[in-house]
Amino acid sequence: EGARASATGDSAMGDEAEGAADAEALQAALLTAFHSSILSTYKCRSTQFLLFLACSFDDAFTDAFLDLLLTQVENGRVHGEARVACSAYAGSFLARAAFVGIG
Repeated sequence: EGARASATGDSAMGDEAEGAADAEALQAALLTAFHSSILSTYKCRSTQFLLFLACSFDDAFTDAFLDLLLTQVENGRVHGEARVACSAYAGSFLARAAFVGIG
C-alpha cells in the first residue's frame, strides 16, 4: 500500500508540473497574441478582457503583462500610437483589476 501511495503522489506531482507548464505556455501564447495582434487593432473593444481574466489567476502573469505594456511605453523605438495604446491598456487593466495590489 505504501508503494501505491508513493506512485499516486508522484503522479499527482507530475500532473501538477504538467499543468504549470501548460499554464506557462498559455500565458506566453496570450502575451504573444496581445503584442502582435490585439495591441495593433484599432478600437478593439473586448478581446483584451480575455487577457485580463487570465491575469486574475496568476500574479506572475499579471507581472509579465504589465512588464510588456510598460516596457513598450518606455521604449523610444516603439511608434507613438503603440506607446499610447500600451499606456491606455495598462490604465484600463489597473483600474479594473481589483486583485492587483498597490504598493
